[in-house]
Amino acid sequence: MIQELTLESALYVARRMRVSDWDEITAFTLHTSREEFAISAWRASGPLAYEVIGVDGRPVCVGGFTPITPACAQTWLIATDEFPRYGGIIWRAAVMKMMPVAFGAGYCVLRARVQAHNYIAARFAE
Repeated sequence: MIQELTLESALYVARRMRVSDWDEITAFTLHTSREEFAISAWRASGPLAYEVIGVDGRPVCVGGFTPITPACAQTWLIATDEFPRYGGIIWRAAVMKMMPVAFGAGYCVLRARVQAHNYIAARFAE
């Protein structure tokens, strides 16, 4: 199930995020703690942030679109180790539900940044 992101879910996933996600965050931002990132991303993305809830009722990943300019948003996603079980579902949900939300908010450019060696994130960002 995909729904609007809550701060509680952002913190839950941030505290359990994959090492590769934390590596990405520290490479591209000045955040020094997982909680700091979660709060900042939740505030910056507002209604353009989402959470995906697994079959056990716990968040699997959180993500969203952070405004850069009136026409451009930065995409972001962090996940727990449960992500591989739901990757295909999350991708379809992002394309079917979240992309129209971003475009409906007026963004015509969505930007993603990944480290060159993180081929999984690069593939997802495509």
